[in-house]
Amino acid sequence: IISIHAGAGNIHKQWTTQGFVKIADWLASKGCQVIFVGSGRDLEKIKAIMTRLSHEAHNLGGSLSPGELMALFHMSSLFLGNDSGPMHLAAVLGTPVVALFGPTAPWRTGPYGSRHRVLRMERDCSPCFQQNCETIECMTTIEVADVLRAVVEQLDKE
Repeated sequence: IISIHAGAGNIHKQWTTQGFVKIADWLASKGCQVIFVGSGRDLEKIKAIMTRLSHEAHNLGGSLSPGELMALFHMSSLFLGNDSGPMHLAAVLGTPVVALFGPTAPWRTGPYGSRHRVLRMERDCSPCFQQNCETIECMTTIEVADVLRAVVEQLDKE
């Protein structure tokens, strides 16, 4: 089971829809059960991803209680997502995490520990901690190949 949270409280902290599509499709093609999670405000992005997938995935966005989300993370082999509340919850519960960071600083907010992997692109403007940006280069330039490599490395550890 791979839990994916494509949303975040701020759109500027979100990786690309197409990036999540490619990773989710690859994972599902390898036999992983891909489950998208998030709040009701994440449903539009989850639906945009789900309509582009070639393989089966599940959308539990907006439907899980906090306890159910915790149970899912306990059953998950990996959590993939942006800097967000669900990412921090997965990390605290000990689920291996691949976290995508842009305008915020992982050295300040985690996830902490050797079971987790942070990906971010070095930019002169990042971390800026801003909630508006015209280019969002810090998120849009995170490469699918780098995320896939981190996901595979994390899964190989387990």
